[in-house]
Amino acid sequence: MATFAKILTFHLPSDEVASLLEILDARLTPRSEQHHGFRGLLCLEMSEGPNRSQVFVVSKWHHANLVEAEEIAARWWDEASEVLGVGIARSTCEVLRDIPGYHL
Repeated sequence: MATFAKILTFHLPSDEVASLLEILDARLTPRSEQHHGFRGLLCLEMSEGPNRSQVFVVSKWHHANLVEAEEIAARWWDEASEVLGVGIARSTCEVLRDIPGYHL
C-alpha cells in the first residue's frame, strides 16, 4: 500500500508562525482528519535568522486518496497564502519508509 507525502515549503517572518499554527489548527486539521486516506501531518520550522523562518508542512496520504489530498491542500494553501501573504512551493514524494515510534 503506497503512501505519499505532500510537502509545502515557504518563508515567513518569525512573528507570523503563531498565525500559521492558528490557521493550520482551525482550517487544515479538521478538513484533513475527515478523509480516510489522511495518514498524518508534520509542521516544521527552521530559523533563517532572528526574524525569518522557513516552514515545511508534510502531510501523509494513502495513494488512492492523493487527488483528494491535492484538492484539500490547494484550497487550504490558497486561503493561507492570502492571509499570510506568502508564496508556497508544493511537491509530492513517495514515502519509501515510515517507521513509527513507540505510542503510549
